[in-house]
Amino acid sequence: MKSNIRSLITFGLIILGSVGLLAQEESEEKTFQFTTRAFGNDYFEGIFFKDAEGELALLEFSPYERIGIYHLPEGTTEVAFVRLVADVLGKEREQTIAVANLEGIESRAFIVFVAKRDTRRNLPYTIHVADESPGKFEAGKLRILNLSGPPLLARVGDETYTLEYGFGGDIQFDPKNIEEVRFQFAVRTSDAWKIVFSSGFRAHPEVGTLAILKPPAQIDSLRIQVERTHRRYYFDPIEAEEESTGE
Repeated sequence: MKSNIRSLITFGLIILGSVGLLAQEESEEKTFQFTTRAFGNDYFEGIFFKDAEGELALLEFSPYERIGIYHLPEGTTEVAFVRLVADVLGKEREQTIAVANLEGIESRAFIVFVAKRDTRRNLPYTIHVADESPGKFEAGKLRILNLSGPPLLARVGDETYTLEYGFGGDIQFDPKNIEEVRFQFAVRTSDAWKIVFSSGFRAHPEVGTLAILKPPAQIDSLRIQVERTHRRYYFDPIEAEEESTGE
């Protein structure tokens, strides 16, 4: 009799534990996720936002790569970023320094801070947002972020595009038929277009490629800098399991 009772208690604890894990996984799946980068002459320190738990969370930045995945409540359409400042009585208060519009983005975003005043909202930082929800930035895609300054003329393969400041439209390549194509950018000078970057480009067959166009490294030069990255930042449960199995 005691053995049966002990077995029932053990079984009940297993069921409760399983339900708890499922609830936790469901909660994690339903949070909105984002990653960040920051550009410009600023330290980008002490920047907070309210996370999925409603708590203030600190952002961390690297000048070279994205270093964190952050969580917001499911269905978030706007997020404010703040710094903590002291008022005249020495009490801390939140001061909004940037706002990201997430309208239309289902579950994952790439949020880019630029040390340039947001004149529309009258805030210290301008923010650019790209959609990285599942299916939006996948194999064979090229996404361009123009932070170089002036509008550019881009030539990718045989196609020509005009690039304003910020994110441009994605270019889709066939991931099963990857070949190197021409990859050039030009800026309008007084009487002609001058090429400011020229290289070859080959789309990645498994993940999207992000090309970030930055201002020239030298003041007296027109030649822009181009940072290209192709890596997976978010791992769904099945993907994560396959990764660990492969290791």
